[in-house]
Amino acid sequence: MTTESITIYVGQWNNRDYVFSLEKEEAESLVNAHFAFGDPLEDEYALGNYWATGDNAEGWRIVERKISVPVIKVHIKISEDGGTSHVTWRCPSCKQPYSDDWEANDELPTLLACGCETTSKYLLGVS
Repeated sequence: MTTESITIYVGQWNNRDYVFSLEKEEAESLVNAHFAFGDPLEDEYALGNYWATGDNAEGWRIVERKISVPVIKVHIKISEDGGTSHVTWRCPSCKQPYSDDWEANDELPTLLACGCETTSKYLLGVS
């Protein structure tokens, strides 16, 4: 299996990962759209709606990581009837099949994640 060294951007709340992307700006957008981003006084699932101002400060932050990931083949299944399109793939470590939503503006390569964590949490999907 081929591996590639890449840079990813992870959106965290107090050192816990919530979102990930190959682009910093997209990671920021994903944090802002995440159900955990909001005022906890107004939403029981919200953690906070502010960005950390220092290394040890509470709040959301984008963390850059340089990692080596397996490169895997994915399949794009475009919905013909206006429904949700999907990217399908299989984790090479646990052999589990996955299907994630695929938006019209999504592009390959795409950053994927598997919860098995036997070798790599993140994978890079290509056609």
